[in-house]
Amino acid sequence: MFNKGFYCVPCFAYDTAMIRVMTFNIGFCGGWNGLEAGVQAEHLIRDRLHQVVRLIQNADCDIVLLQEVDRKSRRSADVDQVAFIRANAGYSHTEFVTAWKHPWVPYPSLLDFKRQFGPVHAGNMILSRYPILFSRTVELPRRRDKSWVYNWFYLHQVYQEVLLSLPGCSLRVGHVHLDAFDADTRTAQIRAVMNALPSASSVPVILGGDFNAVAYCDETRRYPDDPTMDYCDDLTLSQTQQLGFLDCGVIPGRTLDSAYDFPAEAPNRKLSYVMVTGPLSGTASAIPAILASDHRALVAEINLTAFFDQFA
Repeated sequence: MFNKGFYCVPCFAYDTAMIRVMTFNIGFCGGWNGLEAGVQAEHLIRDRLHQVVRLIQNADCDIVLLQEVDRKSRRSADVDQVAFIRANAGYSHTEFVTAWKHPWVPYPSLLDFKRQFGPVHAGNMILSRYPILFSRTVELPRRRDKSWVYNWFYLHQVYQEVLLSLPGCSLRVGHVHLDAFDADTRTAQIRAVMNALPSASSVPVILGGDFNAVAYCDETRRYPDDPTMDYCDDLTLSQTQQLGFLDCGVIPGRTLDSAYDFPAEAPNRKLSYVMVTGPLSGTASAIPAILASDHRALVAEINLTAFFDQFA
């Protein structure tokens, strides 16, 4: 657990009032159709990892949140993606947490052994230009609409949190990857995250990741790439708003679709978010697609000035 005394250290000596944060579901570098493609060839995985690293370097962010990063999983040719990113992305401070580790996953084909994912070890990763003082992981609720057998094979989600040491102050960063297929599970998961976060508006918190959620609506909402999935009645984002989190909106003058991140080749919705509390504010936009993932990366510029002014 964190020492709460670190949360509210004022940043009197801080010189840079703007930080850049990226969130990117790299989809284990499985490409635009990784979940259906089965086991991937090593040269493809390594090529896509190079694409991911180049994108991270070019974006020049202070904090990078990565989801679905594999560690020697059969589906991604047993390449240690965590080690590759650590060695090549250029960040001194990194933290990886395991979300899903299973000895054998018989997906995407029960009958075709060669296409099955097999052993999987995957998780979330934070890259930071600033030292990581503390970190913790909270396991999130699993699906209640499925049997224990299903959940045993099904991917798991966690909440990852770090405390970063900025010049003269500390900053709390939360990282999530929520369930993609069941709105009730997402709601339960985000409630667990909210229970782990402070409610005081004076505590600066950045929360980012792949929420797999869209804004609430009470009518049917389907998308052409996934016509069987109805995104209506999803309370995930409402839960964050109730605790005082604000989504980093689009850059002034740009359209809403400038922040759409999914599906990568022709995005029609926003599933990834960077949110802030209290005096923090920011804007966000998606980066043009690369072939490595079915998502696009989202980059937010967050203004810390209002928070610092409280202590002036």
